[in-house]
Amino acid sequence: MNEPAFVADVGDADFQSAVVERSESVPVLVDFWAEWCAPCKSLMPVLEKLAADYRGGFVLARVNADQETDLVRRVGVRSLPTVLLVKGGQVVDHFQGALPEGQVRAFLDRHVERPGQQGPAEAAAEAVARGDYDAARQALETALQEHPEDAALRLEMAAVLAAQGEVDAARAIVDTLPDDVDQARLAGVRARLDFATRLAGAAPVAELQARLETDPADSEAAYQLATHAVAAGDYDTALSLYMDLARRDRAYGEDAARKALLELFELLGSEDPRVKEYRRRLFTLMY
Repeated sequence: MNEPAFVADVGDADFQSAVVERSESVPVLVDFWAEWCAPCKSLMPVLEKLAADYRGGFVLARVNADQETDLVRRVGVRSLPTVLLVKGGQVVDHFQGALPEGQVRAFLDRHVERPGQQGPAEAAAEAVARGDYDAARQALETALQEHPEDAALRLEMAAVLAAQGEVDAARAIVDTLPDDVDQARLAGVRARLDFATRLAGAAPVAELQARLETDPADSEAAYQLATHAVAAGDYDTALSLYMDLARRDRAYGEDAARKALLELFELLGSEDPRVKEYRRRLFTLMY
């Protein structure tokens, strides 16, 4: 065995700990085999090779069916080889017979991340961070196909839809989220939706920029340009524009710039260093 850390012989005595409990932290591939079974002997090297290739992405647990007859009967194995994939204490998939390596890889890839491979949720987060909302949406759609009721994934999809200007679709998701969803993140998404709603009827960015170049005191142009920046994910520009407007024209829109800053703080979250800095600036400005 090339990678003994990822391959183990398991029996009735340690099945609970080595398979069921361990599967809470890493997928466990359980191979029921026997010495007399020729297909078992052709499949076993394939599984051991993949356990090494995936370097801890899953653990291979080998069960000798002849020695563990009670376990075989209890699990319901009726033919050999039988391979079960256990995740979170539950059998989530299985196959029987000696599949070729390519088919076993395809089976594993439905449930197991290869080393260095990102899950869809992580890929979406990275795509959002670099402003690639199309890639983020694609990754989230993939994740939601497997976990359609996952509230956290649905919330992130709402955030991406809001960023793409699909306000109605985003609100439809937000309105159906359960009460136990991350409330701070939900508040941020709601704030983004509010910003996106304000862009209805707003002038294009190029026009607003031209207006500000002609008249730096054009409060409406500054406010709408800052709101465009929020929708585009350019939070540094939005914070700067709103702060300048709050400093220069508190009367615009009944203190609209200060209110927008507070909503933007919610969107970014209290741990964002920009929020801490701009809260300090706003406090100094107000008092």
